[in-house]
Amino acid sequence: MSTTTDTDDAVANSAAERHGMVVLLTVAGLLTGILTASFVMLYLGHVPFPITAVIAGLVNVLLLRLASSYTSSGWRFAPLAAWVIPVVFEMLPVTGSEPLIYSWQLLLLLLLGLALPASDAYRALAARLG
Repeated sequence: MSTTTDTDDAVANSAAERHGMVVLLTVAGLLTGILTASFVMLYLGHVPFPITAVIAGLVNVLLLRLASSYTSSGWRFAPLAAWVIPVVFEMLPVTGSEPLIYSWQLLLLLLLGLALPASDAYRALAARLG
């Protein structure tokens, strides 16, 4: 066998591994969205304690950084997009008379879950460009 065939096989395996890791990170983003949306209404005694909003922001930053290490295309945002799906479904009203965002905890979850990774992505882009 020639070395170009071996090299081509190694590149193909490497690309498949990178795509597989992005898929796994996307599934992790979906599971993170399900868990953080499910537990955002936690109470510590009688006081609302939405710690999952902070956890969601930090985990989304981690997922975005890991996905960015495997691809530089727009697919690096796939875990974040997968996280948004269950969070938006959590915000949908159960009955027709409820507002779309019926609690400040869900708004905080959406804000921290998107703002922290967005600021990290902006910082990484600014560092790369300048």
